[in-house]
Amino acid sequence: LSNASGRRLIWKLLGKCGAFRTVFDSDSSRMSYLSGQQDLGHYLMAEISEADGNLLYKLMKENNRSE
Repeated sequence: LSNASGRRLIWKLLGKCGAFRTVFDSDSSRMSYLSGQQDLGHYLMAEISEADGNLLYKLMKENNRSE
């Protein structure tokens, strides 16, 4: 996380995990699956914040663009 390419990778992982999106789905099995993915994303966010309190904010700021 000390360089831009490492932070981009982590940001992509957080996106893949759905850390910032809803897990709601009318199919309860799908919602459980999405919830598990999101749980991993939240775990990564907690680890990042524990390592450096400002790092998660830095990731968000660096990736604040429309895709």
